[in-house]
Amino acid sequence: MIQAHVVSRKMETSFAIHSVNNRRIERIEMSGHAESGEYGKDLVCAAASALVIAFVNSVEVLCGVDLAPEVRSGYVRVTVPSDASVQLLAESLVVGLEGMMQDHAKYIVVKHTLHEDL
Repeated sequence: MIQAHVVSRKMETSFAIHSVNNRRIERIEMSGHAESGEYGKDLVCAAASALVIAFVNSVEVLCGVDLAPEVRSGYVRVTVPSDASVQLLAESLVVGLEGMMQDHAKYIVVKHTLHEDL
């Protein structure tokens, strides 16, 4: 199972206009393998990987920010800067992952944690 963990911080009301849930995403971690199909044909894993790669590449090309993600087999961790454009792209990644979870809950789960709760 893929486990996506989104760590956010509550935002003050005056800045919340740019955030879907009055939060600023600080970090996104994904670990595990979906195992929804045989190796090399796991479409859930491929789709989740494609979303993360598109996010990292989009931030670099469109925002000019190198996220320098920590990547190893079955794991990626990205620290997300507070830049409004980067935050919007991070929210888009989370929306995509949550959409996948709705259709494939057996293979992917998205967990949200507020930084204040850590």
